[in-house]
Amino acid sequence: MNKNNNLYQIFIFILISAGIYLTFHMHFNLSTGQDCGAGGCSSTFNSFKPLGVSNVYWGMLYYFTLATLSMVPIILRLNDLYKFFIKARNYLIISGFAYSTFLMLYIPFKGLPFCTLCFMSFLICSSLFAIIIKIKFSDTYHKSNINIVYPITLAICALFIILNYTNISKEVYNIPISESVVLGNPDAKVTIIEWTDFQCPFCAKSVALIDQILEKYPEDVKVVIKNFPLPSHKEAMTAARYALAAHKQQKFKEMYHLIFSNYKRLIDNENLPLKYAKKLGLDMDQFIKDFESTEVLKQIELEINQLKDSGIERLAVPKFLINGKEANKKTFEGFSNTIDQLLKN
Repeated sequence: MNKNNNLYQIFIFILISAGIYLTFHMHFNLSTGQDCGAGGCSSTFNSFKPLGVSNVYWGMLYYFTLATLSMVPIILRLNDLYKFFIKARNYLIISGFAYSTFLMLYIPFKGLPFCTLCFMSFLICSSLFAIIIKIKFSDTYHKSNINIVYPITLAICALFIILNYTNISKEVYNIPISESVVLGNPDAKVTIIEWTDFQCPFCAKSVALIDQILEKYPEDVKVVIKNFPLPSHKEAMTAARYALAAHKQQKFKEMYHLIFSNYKRLIDNENLPLKYAKKLGLDMDQFIKDFESTEVLKQIELEINQLKDSGIERLAVPKFLINGKEANKKTFEGFSNTIDQLLKN
C-alpha cells in the first residue's frame, strides 16, 4: 500500500512543480510587457486582487508552500513530522481547489475574457484535489523513491523556468507592410510593426511607447500599425474600421490617439469615433462611406491573417516586431537598446 501511495505522492509533487512553472510563466508575461492574448490572460488574472496582490503571486506563494511542505521534512530528515507536514499540505490543496473554483466562476460572472493560463491552474488544483480524495488523505510514503524523484522534478522545473526567461526569439518574420498605416519616416532603416487592438488596455499603454520612440528616432524609425481585434473585445473591430477611415483623410494618428485615450468608453458606445471625426473636421459623408467600405474591412482581415499565418507562437497584442524579430522587452529602454544596435550595423 505504501508503494502505491508513494506513486500518488510523487504525482502530486509533479503537479505542484507544474504549478510553480505556470505561475513563473504568468509572471514572465507580466514583467516583459503585459498583453491581451487570445485568452485575455493578463487582464483577467489581475481583475481580482486579494489584499491588492495579483493572483499570479498568490499562486506562486501557494505552489511554493505546497512544495515546501512536501520537501522540508525529507531534507531535514524530520520523519516524525512528515505526516503533519503532508496533512497541512493536503488541507492547503483543498483550499487551493476551492479558491480556483471561485475564480473560474468569477470570470464569466464578471464578463471577463476566458484565461487559458487561469484554466490550466484550475486543472492542476482540481487534479491535486482529486488525488488526495482518491488516496483518502493518506500521509504514507516510500522514502527512498521520494528522496530521488523530488529533487529531480524540481531541477526539471527550474530548467524550464530558466529556459522561459532566456528564450529570445531569433527568427526573422518577413511581414509585408502592404497598405498598413505607417507612422514616422517611410524610408527609415528600422521598421517596427505593431499589431494592436483598440480595446486592449496594454495596447493603450503602448501608444506612449510608440510616441517616445518616434520622438527619439524621427528619421531612423518607422512604425507600421496593423490591426488584430480580439474576439473578446466586441467593439475593437468597429474602432479599427473607424481608424482606417480616418486614415483615408490623413488623420489616422489623431484618431488613433483619441480612441485609445478613451478606449474604456467604447464598450458603452462603439460609435464614439464619429464624435472624434467631427472634432477633427473630417468630411463626414466620406468618413462613413470609407468606414462601411469593403476595402477597409479587407485591410483589417489581411492584417489579422498576417499575424495568424506568420508562425509567431503567441497571438497576443500588442505584438511588436523590430526589423522582423519579435520584441521581448516591451519597454522604452528595451526598444532603444535594440534600435541602437540595429543602427550601428
